[in-house]
Amino acid sequence: MGQPSLYLSQHARNPIDWYPWAEEALARASRESKPIFLSVGYSSCHWCHVMEREVFEKDDVARFMNDRFVSIKVDREERPDIDAVFMEAVMALNGSGGWPMSVFLTPDLRPFHGGTYYSHAAFLATTKAIDRAFQNRRDIIEEQARALYEHVSRIPTMGHDDPAREDLVNSTATSLLTSCDLAWGGLAGSMKFPTPMAWMFLLDWWHRTRDPGAERAIRVTLDAMSSGGIHDHLAGGFHRYTVESRWIVPHFEKMLYDNALMAILFTRASTLLKEPRYAEVARSTLDFMLEGMSGPGGGFFSSIDADSGGQEGAFYVWTPGQIEAITGDDAPAICRLLGVTEQGNFDGSNVLTRRTSPGVDGRLLIEKWRPALLRAREFRTPPTLDRKVITAWNGLAIVAMARGHAAMGHARHRKAAEAAAGYILSRHRSEDGRLLRSSTDGVTSGPGVLQDHANMAWALAELHDATKDASYMTEAQRMVDLCVRDFGHPVAAFHHTPVPDSRGLPRQILLSDGARPSGNSAMLHALLVLSRITGRSDYRTTLMRTLSGLGREMVARGIDMCFSWDAALLALDRT
Repeated sequence: MGQPSLYLSQHARNPIDWYPWAEEALARASRESKPIFLSVGYSSCHWCHVMEREVFEKDDVARFMNDRFVSIKVDREERPDIDAVFMEAVMALNGSGGWPMSVFLTPDLRPFHGGTYYSHAAFLATTKAIDRAFQNRRDIIEEQARALYEHVSRIPTMGHDDPAREDLVNSTATSLLTSCDLAWGGLAGSMKFPTPMAWMFLLDWWHRTRDPGAERAIRVTLDAMSSGGIHDHLAGGFHRYTVESRWIVPHFEKMLYDNALMAILFTRASTLLKEPRYAEVARSTLDFMLEGMSGPGGGFFSSIDADSGGQEGAFYVWTPGQIEAITGDDAPAICRLLGVTEQGNFDGSNVLTRRTSPGVDGRLLIEKWRPALLRAREFRTPPTLDRKVITAWNGLAIVAMARGHAAMGHARHRKAAEAAAGYILSRHRSEDGRLLRSSTDGVTSGPGVLQDHANMAWALAELHDATKDASYMTEAQRMVDLCVRDFGHPVAAFHHTPVPDSRGLPRQILLSDGARPSGNSAMLHALLVLSRITGRSDYRTTLMRTLSGLGREMVARGIDMCFSWDAALLALDRT
């Protein structure tokens, strides 16, 4: 395919005749009146790799797809505009979504069927049934596509209910508390996602109310995450999520945005709760980002794969024998401190934990052997690093580094924030002032969406707050003004994309936070920081108008918009 994306290059050797999302593929589908198979994923996605091995590398699948479909492969990290539209369709069809995302479109880009991972047999059965229907019942498919397109094109209701009210903020925080797992922390469920923005909101609410239930939930959650296997106890940083409820066995990929948000959360918690151990988690997470995910030009790379040599987690797990070979007579103590047993907790090996209280001697022992354990780990097959630099995610990394510097005073974090800001502003900005989405090895790809611009506006405002460098304030104000001009909705809120797509894709307004702040919630936080620093009434007016316009959706969606609720809470504090 000749694309800079690591994900697309990984699929270039498949026998399927993949096209990137470009005019050549779209024109061919229209000219030949063929349905489009759209496959969306990203380089560190474990199940994307599984589907590639089981489906896309198979000759029988390729023969059929090359004959009957136009197949397009999209890196969701490069093209979040495309990903968002069709994920909305998959969610509407199935009630859930995920990656790899598999969507079937009419030649005019209307989705009519979709899902996520398919096995070899299921994929062949599905595509053959779709081919028959497309040939013999095209009218029914077109009607399904029309109805689904109308659904994904709907704009949320813009109301005028003010969410920056004590009763509404309290009600949302109380609702979040009722969803907490008070035994192991996090939100109740058989799998655990860190959801750092939810805990930021609850932390800020506790700071306002001193509610003891909120403090308990926050401490249980932060302690369980930082001591569990989701936390890398050798190199620092956090994995994506855990596949069970005690934070022990992770899905091993490491994402820049997760680590940035976790660093922000633990920095804030260390300050408000006066807890030095949370500051240490924040520091080690920032240092992991510096050592493991930063590039020579200053930008931060996007992700580290879950798989090592084709096996998930192999880079990170240990047996007692491996520990003994390195630490000798100290092995029994090290194994006890790091939760390493003969039976193991992951396929006979052990994801490291720190659930045993170490005491001073235990901490010193771990620190004594950490460098040797890390060196031994480096001899294993490393997981792949995706060297893509994503604007929005770098914005979060800049916020994390700037806040970390302000709280802990390490110059390396300030320098990293400034270097990343310089990289994005010099290499990811087009002549019209808008930001580009990403670059890989210096090759840029894709227009920036609201998240890219809003996260950078927030980041630049935070960087000014940490450094007092007036140039960052100028850039932050310029970015906010651009967002208002190019992404703004006539009533309130902000669109995901700046202008309607030339191929007719809908212009969405995305409000739920998910694993990252929505562009709208990031805009709220940018406006909060700017209004506080500058004292300008127009920023305050835009902030309150946006909150008012989002009010009905915030009340309806509750903690799905937790970072917008955090902005409402902080706005309430400043009235």
